[in-house]
Amino acid sequence: MTVSVGAAAIPPAQKGESLSKAALLRAYEQSHDAILITDRDNIIVAANGAFCQLSGYSHDELVGKDPRILASGNSTAELYANMWDSLATRDFWEGEIWNKRKDGTTYPRWLKIAVLRNADGSVQSHVANFTDISASKEVAERLAYLAELASVQLTGLDHLILVDVKAPVAFFAYPGKKSYLVPEGCQLLELASFKQDVLGSLDKLARAVGAEKTAPVLQALKRPGLPRGKFTADKVCKALGQLIPENAIIVDEAITSGLMLAMYTAGAPRHDVITLTGGAIGQGLPCAVGAAIACPDRKVIALEGDGSAMYTLQALWTMAREKLDVINIIFSNRAYAVLNIELQRVGAGHVGDKAKAQLDLSTPPLDFVQLGQGMGVSSRRATTTAEFVAALEHALRTPGPHLIEAVVPPTLAGLKLRVLPHLLQSLANLPQPIARALKRKIAP
Repeated sequence: MTVSVGAAAIPPAQKGESLSKAALLRAYEQSHDAILITDRDNIIVAANGAFCQLSGYSHDELVGKDPRILASGNSTAELYANMWDSLATRDFWEGEIWNKRKDGTTYPRWLKIAVLRNADGSVQSHVANFTDISASKEVAERLAYLAELASVQLTGLDHLILVDVKAPVAFFAYPGKKSYLVPEGCQLLELASFKQDVLGSLDKLARAVGAEKTAPVLQALKRPGLPRGKFTADKVCKALGQLIPENAIIVDEAITSGLMLAMYTAGAPRHDVITLTGGAIGQGLPCAVGAAIACPDRKVIALEGDGSAMYTLQALWTMAREKLDVINIIFSNRAYAVLNIELQRVGAGHVGDKAKAQLDLSTPPLDFVQLGQGMGVSSRRATTTAEFVAALEHALRTPGPHLIEAVVPPTLAGLKLRVLPHLLQSLANLPQPIARALKRKIAP
């Protein structure tokens, strides 16, 4: 009998080949990669020690079982359909799948499956080789707003491929700092500009490299839980991560108040995020209007700083007039917090009371509940975490528009604000692992 693996063929054992078989068996048992073998009916017939250690099951607990006992529920039916189609047509498939251990915990694995066929072409068995990629898997990071943090993310890249974006630059020009953030020696490649067919270009690229049936790397569904304790901007972001519905649209102009948004919503159901792409604040509320008109069947959540909201407050009236399903969350910290940070970063030195007053919104205090109601928008104020969660749950249950004024302290103030410019300046001189760790601490 001849057994084939894909296009390769392994001839039947000949006299004197026992050592080779023993070596293969030893490699199978001592491999650091987990290996699982199923028969033609996809029933487990063997698992090596690495697999047993990874999964928590003993060999005897696995043999005779369907591999579905390992399923975590995080992989889609479409992924499995593509996998079996590839195995039937190409005798091979690889991609990322989430598994469940015996103790119930889930983990990502990179899986490679080969079909072994008999000489007559019938399936003999499937050999699965996979590696736990938990340690190396990280949430994809948005490019940071602060140029120093973005430089940490980009340092070390040999190639930067642009798809529907321009090359990264800093929001402002700073004394002695680079505005163009592409690292020296990094090759810039533009796959498709914002004027071209982006999806078509990506589809052609996938076909050109034979990846059209490769399973996409998906973030596992993992909610952060409801927040408790002192009410802060971070608690707002955590509540969104726990409660945001599938297919929602987030319009993010929270600026400093939204530093933790990406971290807390990474494991939320699939949604879109529209961000501030230039330095002109005030676009959040109008963008929410546009998103709600374009997608009337989707919940739109606008995250807006109080200072930014004042630029385009009339958008609330449009939302009420058109009955748009928008939840406006106004971070009311009574200051242009981001400009306080920029004032420190440009090296302004001593900042007097008059200069500080230009960035203060507390005198007289803005009342967004009255402003929202005056525009015809149902409005509530939250001063505690529990009040905010209740307000958000109500807004998600009922058609909009809604406004929630979240009265929170500035995310960066006092000592944090004074230390930040010095910390950012030091990043370029630190070892990359330390610089990256600090970046994640400041802006995950």
